[in-house]
Formats: sequence, structure tokens, C-alpha cells
Amino acid sequence: MGSVEIQRTTKRIRGGDPVGLGVRLRRYALLADDGVVKVLNLEEGGAFTMSSAEDMLAAL
Repeated sequence: MGSVEIQRTTKRIRGGDPVGLGVRLRRYALLADDGVVKVLNLEEGGAFTMSSAEDMLAAL
């Protein structure tokens, strides 16, 4: 499975491509331990409320 397919299955693809910039992803932060995803914080819209360094440090 390629990276775009992985992005689609985890709902990280953002809208269409109205200006020819290719596939765009939603902002997210991911915490993995030994290849296993432990935390996946997906942002909604233009918000930056769950993917900051502070949020990820708190998840540790």
C-alpha cells in the first residue's frame, strides 16, 4: 500500500485539489512506539489545538 492510500484510510486527505497542488493532507501529529501508532491527533479545519509539541509531550 502506498502512502496516499494510507493517508486516505486514516482520513487525512483534505478536500479536493482546486489549484493543482496535488494531494493535500490535514494537519496531524502522530506518536508511534516500535512501529505501532499510539496517538493520532487530527486537526479540523484551520485549527491548531491538538497537534502542538506541548500536546504530543503530554501524550508521552
